[in-house]
This record gives sequence, structure tokens and C-alpha cells, in this order.
Amino acid sequence: MLYPVELGLPEELSEETKRLMRLLGHVSRQGRLREDGRDKLEQVISFLPLMRKVLSKTNKRKSLNVLECASGKGHLGLLLNQFLSEETDREINWVGIDNSEKLVKKCRNIAEEMGLENVEYRTSRILDYTCDGPIHVLLGLHACDTATDEALVKGLEIRARYIFLVPCCQREVSGQLAGIENGVLAVIAGNYTHRKVLGTLLTDSLRRLILESFGYEVDVFEYVSVRRTEKNIMIRGESGKVPDENSWVAYRSTLEELGLRLTLDELLVERGLSPPLE
Repeated sequence: MLYPVELGLPEELSEETKRLMRLLGHVSRQGRLREDGRDKLEQVISFLPLMRKVLSKTNKRKSLNVLECASGKGHLGLLLNQFLSEETDREINWVGIDNSEKLVKKCRNIAEEMGLENVEYRTSRILDYTCDGPIHVLLGLHACDTATDEALVKGLEIRARYIFLVPCCQREVSGQLAGIENGVLAVIAGNYTHRKVLGTLLTDSLRRLILESFGYEVDVFEYVSVRRTEKNIMIRGESGKVPDENSWVAYRSTLEELGLRLTLDELLVERGLSPPLE
């Protein structure tokens, strides 16, 4: 039987951060960092440069409001907030939402025990959440399958300046590709493993096109080593660009050509959202 590798905690971590990691279950009873804890830590550390850039490009005299969708066990939100709070005097308000009352309660208890007054967790479906004020950053780390689409649409709806998405389990498109019998893609879609990879690439490409259509400058990149998580591709969007009509045309034509029905498309219609094109 293989046992998790346990490592010493990095010396540069503050005592409060180490305490938080213990509460999150990243540290063993012997005070050693578990291997899965190391994976989570590396993912959070990889987020830091992105958030530092956000802080540098937004009004330093105003609070930065962050909405984390599908916050889960709080591994990202609680740790990232802790790191940012330690290195900046900027006021940061962090809200995590998840449809699991059990997970929300767990995160609330940890935040309370840590005395984190700027963090709150609420039980809510992503699209049902009503923001109390402007949201500058929307995050969605490993929101499964179409939950990433809910986060994306919520970001468009609330006009978040920054949208960070790390998709997971993109199954919706892969299943529909099985019906392709003709054309270039039939060679790929005929094999389950290739179809699964193609579905992932196609799903995230369509998400990129939507963000560009709504006036976001989009980057797609590996934000952390694949050794830390197989789902390591980030879609990062920053608003302020002219809405791209070519991206919208490419999105619509791809759906039509492949006969795809997407939750993303349905959610845009449901929320009355369309690209602000000329």
C-alpha cells in the first residue's frame, strides 16, 4: 500500500498560515505537510502573481471585492486570502458560494476560528447569488463540468472586471461528439479517449470565444504544473476590450456546424445576455 508523502512545512510560511493549513487538513498530526497539501499550496501560490497584478491595476484606495464560485472546502479562497492579507494593506472582501451547506458551514467555521472578518461563505447556486455590491474579481477553480459555465455567465452578468476560470470535467461536449460520422473531426471523435480530449479543448475554446465576444481580453495558459493537478489550464479574462464580432460569429458557426447544444448557450439566453456588438 502506498502512503501519502509527508513533507516539512516551508519555513517562509507565517504561523497563521501554518495554522490555517492545519485547519484545512493539509498538515498531519505530526505537523508534516501532506502531499495533497503540497499540491493545494502550489496551486494557491500560482494564483498569487495573478492577484498581485489585479491589485496593481485597480484603485488602491478602494476595497477589492472577490466572488469565488463553487468554493468547496475553501482550499483556494481561505489560503489565497491569507497570503494576500499578509502582503498588502488593501482591504479585500472575499465571498465564497457553494450549493453544499455542509461545505459552506465547514468554511465558515474555519474562517471564524482564524478570525477572518473579511471572509464570508454562503450557500447558493452560482446563478442564484445576488451580489451586495460591485464584484471586481470572479474566480472558479475546478467548478465541475457546466458549473464553470454558470460561473462564466455570472461573471458576465455582474460585469466582473476580471474572470479567472480553471475548468474541470468538461463532459457535456464530449458526449455529443460521439455522433460525428463525417468530416475531419470524425477521425478524432471515433475514439473515446481522443473524443474526451477534443471535447475539453472545444469546450474551453468556446468559452474563450464568448468572453472575447463580450469585450474581454483572454489568455489561456497552464497556471500550475500538471504534477500538481491534471486540470491546470486557466482561462483568464479582463474586461475593457472592444467586443469581438469575429469571435461571436466563430462561436455560433461552430455550434451550428457540429450540432452542439450547450448549457452555456442556454444560460446566456436564460439571463438575457448577448454580446454588445455594433
